[in-house]
Amino acid sequence: ARRAAPGGRRAATASARPRRRPSVPLRVLVTGDSLTESLGPTITNTAPDTVRAQTETRFGTGLVRPDFFDWAAHARVQVAERNPELVIVTMGGNDGQGITLADGTVLPAGSAEWAAEYQRRASVVMRIWTADGARRLLWLSLPPARSDRLNGYFRQLNAATAAATAGVNGASYLDLAPWLSKDGTYSDYLTAADGQAVLARSHDGVHLTLDGARIAAAHVIDNIRSTWQLG
Repeated sequence: ARRAAPGGRRAATASARPRRRPSVPLRVLVTGDSLTESLGPTITNTAPDTVRAQTETRFGTGLVRPDFFDWAAHARVQVAERNPELVIVTMGGNDGQGITLADGTVLPAGSAEWAAEYQRRASVVMRIWTADGARRLLWLSLPPARSDRLNGYFRQLNAATAAATAGVNGASYLDLAPWLSKDGTYSDYLTAADGQAVLARSHDGVHLTLDGARIAAAHVIDNIRSTWQLG
């Protein structure tokens, strides 16, 4: 796995796969909860021709309620049916709730035990997507939320998923906070690539507008370019 360096960039490691120029477009799957709804198509529409990206959004899902939607089972289906070379994931917006274990124990949201179990679950699904390094996975951070309570959960979830990527071969983590916040704090308006202020966050204080998705997508594509040599 590769850890995030300061500013959200990746630090190279000895185990990093050598860059290569795809003879056919790089097969990319963008998947996760509703945070992918605008981000995935924006990546598809702004990526170079050497990237062929698809999006699969599963609304209302996350890792805390496998009884509602089992991401581990679905990840197996995705890799079997789509055969992606790179999986880009963002989820967690629905996960600010307690985790119920198989024995009925409830881990309260925000507790240390809850965060540890979330990290374990994230590691499991990451390993399915990467197949021990046969594929690459890029996990995107949750953007800061307007709600202080929700933002507290998001910080814990981000720390858990960042830690999970460090232990999974082929996985890396991209912290988008430097571009989706103002000095780490929530802001409805952010600075676009042209230097103009744009409304980047939706009315719910969680999701990205199309302009916000463009900001995030540009840095996701930069990350892809840093890993794969694209024409």
